[in-house]
Amino acid sequence: MFSQRWSTFSLLSLVLVFASAAFYGGRITVTTRPAAASAARQNNLQSSKQRTISSKLAGPIPSGVGSGNENLEVRWAELSARPGTPAGENELAGMIEKMAGLDPRRAIALAAAQTNLRLRASLLRAALKGWGATNPEAAAEWAQSETVMDRAQALNALLQGAVQDPGRAANLATALIQKDSERAMEYGSDLISALAESGQFDRAADYAVNGAGDCRDDWLLTAYSRWAEFQPQTAVASAMQIADPGLRDAALNAVTVGWAPTDPKGMMDFARNNFPPEQQNSALSSAIGFWADSDPAAAAVWINQNDLGAASDTGVAEIALSPRIAEKPELAAGWAESIYNPQLRLDTLAAVVQKWIAVDFSGAENYVENSPALAPEDRLAFRARLKTHLEP
Repeated sequence: MFSQRWSTFSLLSLVLVFASAAFYGGRITVTTRPAAASAARQNNLQSSKQRTISSKLAGPIPSGVGSGNENLEVRWAELSARPGTPAGENELAGMIEKMAGLDPRRAIALAAAQTNLRLRASLLRAALKGWGATNPEAAAEWAQSETVMDRAQALNALLQGAVQDPGRAANLATALIQKDSERAMEYGSDLISALAESGQFDRAADYAVNGAGDCRDDWLLTAYSRWAEFQPQTAVASAMQIADPGLRDAALNAVTVGWAPTDPKGMMDFARNNFPPEQQNSALSSAIGFWADSDPAAAAVWINQNDLGAASDTGVAEIALSPRIAEKPELAAGWAESIYNPQLRLDTLAAVVQKWIAVDFSGAENYVENSPALAPEDRLAFRARLKTHLEP
Protein backbone atom coordinates (compact mmCIF):
# COMPACT_ATOMS: atom_id res chain seq x y z
CA MET A 1 0.00 0.00 0.00
CA PHE A 2 1.49 3.35 -1.00
CA SER A 3 1.66 6.04 1.67
CA GLN A 4 -0.23 9.27 1.15
CA ARG A 5 2.94 11.36 1.01
CA TRP A 6 2.72 11.33 -2.79
CA SER A 7 -0.25 10.37 -4.93
CA THR A 8 -0.25 7.21 -7.00
CA PHE A 9 -0.62 9.35 -10.13
CA SER A 10 2.46 11.38 -9.23
CA LEU A 11 4.42 8.23 -8.53
CA LEU A 12 3.43 6.64 -11.83
CA SER A 13 4.32 9.87 -13.62
CA LEU A 14 7.71 9.81 -11.98
CA VAL A 15 8.35 6.22 -12.97
CA LEU A 16 7.34 6.98 -16.56
CA VAL A 17 9.69 9.95 -16.61
CA PHE A 18 12.59 7.82 -15.50
CA ALA A 19 11.64 4.86 -17.64
CA SER A 20 11.80 7.06 -20.73
CA ALA A 21 15.54 7.42 -20.36
CA ALA A 22 17.96 4.83 -19.01
CA PHE A 23 20.15 6.95 -16.87
CA TYR A 24 21.84 5.83 -13.74
CA GLY A 25 24.14 8.46 -12.26
CA GLY A 26 26.49 8.09 -9.37
CA ARG A 27 27.50 10.30 -6.47
CA ILE A 28 29.80 9.26 -5.61
CA THR A 29 37.17 11.08 -7.33
CA VAL A 30 59.11 7.55 -22.37
CA THR A 31 60.57 7.18 -18.86
CA THR A 32 64.26 7.80 -19.15
CA ARG A 33 66.27 5.54 -16.93
CA PRO A 34 70.02 5.30 -16.91
CA ALA A 35 71.42 1.92 -17.70
CA ALA A 36 72.32 -0.13 -14.66
CA ALA A 37 75.60 1.19 -13.34
CA SER A 38 78.34 -0.50 -11.41
CA ALA A 39 78.17 -0.84 -7.65
CA ALA A 40 81.04 1.60 -7.26
CA ARG A 41 79.20 4.29 -9.20
CA GLN A 42 76.02 3.76 -7.18
CA ASN A 43 77.91 4.12 -3.92
CA ASN A 44 79.24 7.52 -5.02
CA LEU A 45 76.11 9.29 -6.29
CA GLN A 46 77.06 12.96 -6.39
CA SER A 47 74.45 14.50 -8.68
CA SER A 48 73.53 18.01 -7.59
CA LYS A 49 69.87 17.21 -8.34
CA GLN A 50 69.74 14.29 -5.88
CA ARG A 51 69.58 14.46 -2.13
CA THR A 52 72.17 12.81 0.05
CA ILE A 53 71.65 9.26 1.29
CA SER A 54 72.77 8.76 4.86
CA SER A 55 76.01 7.05 5.69
CA LYS A 56 73.95 4.82 7.99
CA LEU A 57 73.30 2.70 4.92
CA ALA A 58 76.86 2.75 3.63
CA GLY A 59 78.03 -0.38 5.40
CA PRO A 60 78.74 -3.70 3.71
CA ILE A 61 75.95 -5.82 2.28
CA PRO A 62 74.71 -8.23 4.97
CA SER A 63 76.18 -11.67 4.71
CA GLY A 64 74.11 -14.37 3.09
CA VAL A 65 72.18 -12.13 0.71
CA GLY A 66 74.60 -11.98 -2.19
CA SER A 67 73.17 -14.55 -4.55
CA GLY A 68 69.56 -13.38 -4.23
CA ASN A 69 70.57 -9.78 -4.69
CA GLU A 70 72.77 -10.61 -7.67
CA ASN A 71 69.85 -12.28 -9.43
CA LEU A 72 67.73 -9.20 -8.83
CA GLU A 73 70.54 -6.97 -10.13
CA VAL A 74 70.70 -8.95 -13.36
CA ARG A 75 66.95 -8.70 -13.84
CA TRP A 76 67.07 -5.00 -12.93
CA ALA A 77 69.66 -4.36 -15.65
CA GLU A 78 67.50 -6.18 -18.20
CA LEU A 79 64.34 -4.23 -17.36
CA SER A 80 66.13 -0.89 -17.11
CA ALA A 81 67.40 -1.28 -20.67
CA ARG A 82 63.87 -1.59 -22.04
CA PRO A 83 61.53 1.25 -23.02
CA GLY A 84 59.38 2.25 -20.09
CA THR A 85 55.91 0.72 -19.74
CA PRO A 86 53.43 0.55 -16.84
CA ALA A 87 53.94 -3.20 -16.54
CA GLY A 88 57.70 -2.79 -16.62
CA GLU A 89 57.62 -0.15 -13.89
CA ASN A 90 55.43 -2.35 -11.74
CA GLU A 91 57.97 -5.13 -12.10
CA LEU A 92 60.78 -2.74 -11.20
CA ALA A 93 58.88 -1.73 -8.06
CA GLY A 94 58.41 -5.37 -7.11
CA MET A 95 62.11 -6.01 -7.58
CA ILE A 96 63.07 -2.97 -5.50
CA GLU A 97 60.75 -4.15 -2.73
CA LYS A 98 62.42 -7.58 -2.68
CA MET A 99 65.87 -6.07 -2.89
CA ALA A 100 65.19 -3.79 0.06
CA GLY A 101 64.57 -6.83 2.23
CA LEU A 102 68.09 -7.99 1.41
CA ASP A 103 70.00 -4.74 1.07
CA PRO A 104 68.05 -1.52 1.73
CA ARG A 105 71.11 0.64 0.93
CA ARG A 106 71.29 -0.70 -2.59
CA ALA A 107 67.53 -0.59 -3.16
CA ILE A 108 67.23 3.04 -2.03
CA ALA A 109 70.27 4.05 -4.11
CA LEU A 110 68.80 2.51 -7.26
CA ALA A 111 65.44 4.16 -6.62
CA ALA A 112 66.95 7.56 -5.86
CA ALA A 113 69.03 7.43 -9.05
CA GLN A 114 65.97 7.61 -11.28
CA THR A 115 65.62 10.85 -13.21
CA ASN A 116 61.90 10.36 -13.80
CA LEU A 117 60.40 11.89 -10.66
CA ARG A 118 57.20 9.86 -10.80
CA LEU A 119 59.09 6.59 -11.10
CA ARG A 120 61.59 7.71 -8.48
CA ALA A 121 58.81 8.31 -5.94
CA SER A 122 57.18 4.96 -6.74
CA LEU A 123 60.42 3.02 -6.35
CA LEU A 124 61.35 4.77 -3.12
CA ARG A 125 57.99 3.81 -1.65
CA ALA A 126 58.56 0.22 -2.78
CA ALA A 127 62.00 0.23 -1.15
CA LEU A 128 60.61 1.48 2.17
CA LYS A 129 57.79 -1.07 2.01
CA GLY A 130 60.29 -3.89 1.49
CA TRP A 131 62.52 -2.64 4.27
CA GLY A 132 59.53 -2.24 6.59
CA ALA A 133 58.66 -5.89 6.09
CA THR A 134 62.04 -7.06 7.35
CA ASN A 135 63.30 -4.37 9.73
CA PRO A 136 60.68 -1.67 10.30
CA GLU A 137 62.48 -0.15 13.28
CA ALA A 138 65.63 0.53 11.24
CA ALA A 139 63.54 1.80 8.33
CA ALA A 140 61.68 4.18 10.64
CA GLU A 141 64.93 5.47 12.14
CA TRP A 142 66.25 6.17 8.66
CA ALA A 143 63.00 7.81 7.52
CA GLN A 144 63.03 10.28 10.39
CA SER A 145 66.51 11.58 9.64
CA GLU A 146 66.78 11.45 5.84
CA THR A 147 65.70 13.79 3.05
CA VAL A 148 65.76 11.37 0.13
CA MET A 149 61.97 11.28 0.33
CA ASP A 150 59.23 12.93 2.34
CA ARG A 151 59.22 11.55 5.87
CA ALA A 152 55.45 11.10 6.06
CA GLN A 153 55.42 9.16 2.79
CA ALA A 154 58.36 7.04 3.92
CA LEU A 155 56.70 6.08 7.21
CA ASN A 156 53.43 5.34 5.44
CA ALA A 157 55.23 3.08 2.96
CA LEU A 158 57.24 1.16 5.54
CA LEU A 159 54.11 0.51 7.63
CA GLN A 160 52.53 -1.03 4.51
CA GLY A 161 55.28 -3.61 4.69
CA ALA A 162 55.49 -3.84 8.49
CA VAL A 163 51.88 -5.05 8.88
CA GLN A 164 52.99 -8.50 7.75
CA ASP A 165 53.83 -8.72 11.47
CA PRO A 166 50.89 -6.70 12.88
CA GLY A 167 52.03 -6.81 16.49
CA ARG A 168 55.44 -5.46 15.57
CA ALA A 169 53.87 -2.80 13.38
CA ALA A 170 51.57 -1.68 16.21
CA ASN A 171 54.52 -1.46 18.58
CA LEU A 172 56.38 0.65 16.05
CA ALA A 173 53.43 3.03 15.64
CA THR A 174 53.17 3.35 19.42
CA ALA A 175 56.89 4.12 19.66
CA LEU A 176 56.58 6.77 16.95
CA ILE A 177 53.67 8.38 18.78
CA GLN A 178 55.58 8.42 22.07
CA LYS A 179 58.53 10.09 20.36
CA ASP A 180 56.44 12.61 18.40
CA SER A 181 53.01 13.00 20.00
CA GLU A 182 52.06 15.93 17.78
CA ARG A 183 51.85 13.52 14.85
CA ALA A 184 49.95 10.83 16.73
CA MET A 185 46.92 11.14 14.48
CA GLU A 186 49.04 10.63 11.38
CA TYR A 187 51.00 7.64 12.67
CA GLY A 188 47.89 5.86 13.90
CA SER A 189 45.99 6.54 10.69
CA ASP A 190 48.89 5.19 8.62
CA LEU A 191 48.95 1.98 10.65
CA ILE A 192 45.17 1.54 10.48
CA SER A 193 45.16 2.16 6.73
CA ALA A 194 47.98 -0.31 6.22
CA LEU A 195 46.19 -2.98 8.26
CA ALA A 196 42.94 -2.39 6.37
CA GLU A 197 44.62 -2.52 2.97
CA SER A 198 46.11 -5.88 3.89
CA GLY A 199 42.66 -7.16 4.87
CA GLN A 200 43.33 -7.10 8.62
CA PHE A 201 40.17 -5.11 9.32
CA ASP A 202 39.62 -6.51 12.80
CA ARG A 203 43.13 -5.52 13.90
CA ALA A 204 42.68 -2.04 12.43
CA ALA A 205 39.42 -1.62 14.33
CA ASP A 206 40.93 -2.92 17.56
CA TYR A 207 43.80 -0.43 17.34
CA ALA A 208 41.33 2.39 16.69
CA VAL A 209 39.06 1.47 19.60
CA ASN A 210 41.95 1.28 22.04
CA GLY A 211 43.84 4.30 20.73
CA ALA A 212 44.48 7.70 22.25
CA GLY A 213 41.27 9.47 23.26
CA ASP A 214 41.74 12.54 21.08
CA CYS A 215 42.43 10.41 18.00
CA ARG A 216 39.86 7.67 18.34
CA ASP A 217 36.98 9.22 16.41
CA ASP A 218 39.16 9.79 13.36
CA TRP A 219 40.79 6.37 13.69
CA LEU A 220 37.39 4.70 14.03
CA LEU A 221 36.23 6.46 10.88
CA THR A 222 39.27 5.21 8.97
CA ALA A 223 39.01 1.64 10.26
CA TYR A 224 35.27 0.99 10.11
CA SER A 225 34.44 2.88 6.92
CA ARG A 226 37.07 0.91 5.01
CA TRP A 227 35.92 -2.36 6.57
CA ALA A 228 32.33 -1.59 5.59
CA GLU A 229 33.28 -1.19 1.94
CA PHE A 230 34.16 -4.89 1.80
CA GLN A 231 32.51 -6.66 4.75
CA PRO A 232 29.73 -4.36 5.96
CA GLN A 233 27.74 -6.77 8.09
CA THR A 234 30.88 -8.04 9.80
CA ALA A 235 31.88 -4.44 10.46
CA VAL A 236 28.46 -3.77 12.03
CA ALA A 237 28.77 -6.86 14.23
CA SER A 238 32.19 -5.68 15.41
CA ALA A 239 30.94 -2.16 16.11
CA MET A 240 28.02 -3.50 18.13
CA GLN A 241 30.46 -5.28 20.46
CA ILE A 242 32.08 -2.02 21.58
CA ALA A 243 31.10 -1.43 25.20
CA ASP A 244 31.49 2.35 25.26
CA PRO A 245 28.26 3.87 23.84
CA GLY A 246 30.03 6.88 22.33
CA LEU A 247 32.64 4.77 20.58
CA ARG A 248 29.98 2.32 19.42
CA ASP A 249 27.98 5.13 17.84
CA ALA A 250 31.10 6.54 16.19
CA ALA A 251 31.95 3.12 14.76
CA LEU A 252 28.40 2.60 13.41
CA ASN A 253 28.46 6.05 11.83
CA ALA A 254 31.75 5.10 10.18
CA VAL A 255 30.14 1.91 8.85
CA THR A 256 27.46 4.07 7.25
CA VAL A 257 30.11 6.23 5.58
CA GLY A 258 31.68 3.20 3.94
CA TRP A 259 28.58 1.15 3.19
CA ALA A 260 26.06 3.71 1.90
CA PRO A 261 27.92 4.67 -1.31
CA THR A 262 28.65 1.06 -2.28
CA ASP A 263 25.31 -0.66 -1.58
CA PRO A 264 22.71 1.85 -0.38
CA LYS A 265 19.71 -0.43 -0.87
CA GLY A 266 21.39 -3.27 1.00
CA MET A 267 22.36 -0.96 3.83
CA MET A 268 18.85 0.44 4.11
CA ASP A 269 17.29 -3.01 4.38
CA PHE A 270 19.85 -4.09 6.95
CA ALA A 271 19.76 -0.88 9.00
CA ARG A 272 15.99 -0.96 9.45
CA ASN A 273 16.19 -4.34 11.18
CA ASN A 274 19.60 -4.34 12.81
CA PHE A 275 20.74 -0.81 13.66
CA PRO A 276 19.90 0.64 17.08
CA PRO A 277 16.93 3.07 16.88
CA GLU A 278 19.14 6.08 17.55
CA GLN A 279 21.36 5.16 14.58
CA GLN A 280 18.67 4.25 12.07
CA ASN A 281 17.64 7.70 10.90
CA SER A 282 21.14 8.90 10.05
CA ALA A 283 21.96 5.59 8.35
CA LEU A 284 18.73 5.55 6.33
CA SER A 285 19.08 9.21 5.38
CA SER A 286 22.59 8.67 4.05
CA ALA A 287 21.67 5.49 2.16
CA ILE A 288 18.49 6.83 0.57
CA GLY A 289 20.42 9.83 -0.70
CA PHE A 290 22.96 7.68 -2.50
CA TRP A 291 20.27 5.35 -3.83
CA ALA A 292 18.12 8.20 -5.14
CA ASP A 293 21.18 9.63 -6.85
CA SER A 294 21.98 6.37 -8.65
CA ASP A 295 18.46 5.04 -9.30
CA PRO A 296 15.84 7.72 -8.55
CA ALA A 297 12.89 5.80 -10.00
CA ALA A 298 13.47 2.75 -7.80
CA ALA A 299 14.17 4.94 -4.78
CA ALA A 300 10.94 6.85 -5.39
CA VAL A 301 8.89 3.65 -5.39
CA TRP A 302 10.60 2.48 -2.20
CA ILE A 303 10.03 5.80 -0.43
CA ASN A 304 6.33 5.69 -1.23
CA GLN A 305 6.04 2.15 0.06
CA ASN A 306 8.06 2.80 3.23
CA ASP A 307 7.21 5.82 5.34
CA LEU A 308 10.55 6.99 6.72
CA GLY A 309 9.42 10.49 7.62
CA ALA A 310 12.26 13.01 7.78
CA ALA A 311 14.83 10.24 7.25
CA SER A 312 13.89 10.22 3.56
CA ASP A 313 14.48 13.95 3.08
CA THR A 314 17.91 13.55 1.52
CA GLY A 315 16.60 11.04 -1.00
CA VAL A 316 13.53 13.12 -1.79
CA ALA A 317 15.75 16.12 -2.51
CA GLU A 318 17.89 14.01 -4.83
CA ILE A 319 14.79 12.84 -6.69
CA ALA A 320 13.42 16.36 -7.03
CA LEU A 321 16.68 17.58 -8.53
CA SER A 322 17.48 14.55 -10.70
CA PRO A 323 18.10 15.42 -14.38
CA ARG A 324 15.11 13.59 -15.86
CA ILE A 325 12.51 14.82 -13.43
CA ALA A 326 13.67 18.35 -14.27
CA GLU A 327 11.72 17.83 -17.50
CA LYS A 328 8.58 17.72 -15.34
CA PRO A 329 9.04 20.76 -13.05
CA GLU A 330 5.56 20.48 -11.51
CA LEU A 331 6.38 16.95 -10.40
CA ALA A 332 9.81 18.02 -9.14
CA ALA A 333 8.21 20.81 -7.11
CA GLY A 334 5.73 18.34 -5.63
CA TRP A 335 8.55 16.14 -4.37
CA ALA A 336 10.46 19.12 -3.03
CA GLU A 337 7.37 20.34 -1.15
CA SER A 338 7.15 17.01 0.71
CA ILE A 339 10.55 17.45 2.38
CA TYR A 340 10.14 17.73 6.15
CA ASN A 341 13.23 19.80 6.96
CA PRO A 342 12.24 23.46 6.35
CA GLN A 343 15.63 24.69 5.16
CA LEU A 344 16.27 21.71 2.91
CA ARG A 345 12.74 22.05 1.50
CA LEU A 346 13.28 25.74 0.70
CA ASP A 347 16.73 25.15 -0.80
CA THR A 348 15.42 22.32 -2.96
CA LEU A 349 12.41 24.35 -4.13
CA ALA A 350 14.74 27.22 -5.01
CA ALA A 351 16.85 24.90 -7.15
CA VAL A 352 13.74 23.45 -8.80
CA VAL A 353 12.36 26.89 -9.60
CA GLN A 354 15.70 27.99 -11.01
CA LYS A 355 15.64 25.05 -13.42
CA TRP A 356 11.96 25.69 -14.14
CA ILE A 357 12.66 29.30 -15.14
CA ALA A 358 15.12 28.11 -17.75
CA VAL A 359 12.61 25.83 -19.53
CA ASP A 360 9.24 27.45 -18.82
CA PHE A 361 9.33 30.98 -17.43
CA SER A 362 5.57 31.49 -17.34
CA GLY A 363 5.01 28.17 -15.58
CA ALA A 364 7.65 29.04 -12.98
CA GLU A 365 6.10 32.47 -12.50
CA ASN A 366 2.65 30.97 -11.97
CA TYR A 367 4.07 28.57 -9.38
CA VAL A 368 5.82 31.34 -7.48
CA GLU A 369 2.68 33.49 -7.36
CA ASN A 370 0.20 30.78 -6.43
CA SER A 371 1.93 27.92 -4.61
CA PRO A 372 0.67 27.52 -1.02
CA ALA A 373 4.01 25.90 -0.17
CA LEU A 374 5.76 29.29 -0.21
CA ALA A 375 5.69 31.58 2.79
CA PRO A 376 5.28 35.32 2.00
CA GLU A 377 8.96 36.08 2.60
CA ASP A 378 10.00 33.13 0.46
CA ARG A 379 7.67 34.23 -2.33
CA LEU A 380 9.42 37.62 -2.36
CA ALA A 381 12.80 35.96 -2.72
CA PHE A 382 11.55 33.77 -5.55
CA ARG A 383 10.08 36.80 -7.32
CA ALA A 384 13.54 38.35 -7.20
CA ARG A 385 14.86 35.29 -9.03
CA LEU A 386 12.24 35.78 -11.73
CA LYS A 387 13.10 39.47 -12.05
CA THR A 388 16.79 38.71 -12.37
CA HIS A 389 16.05 36.34 -15.24
CA LEU A 390 14.20 39.08 -17.13
CA GLU A 391 16.94 41.67 -16.73
CA PRO A 392 19.20 42.10 -19.82
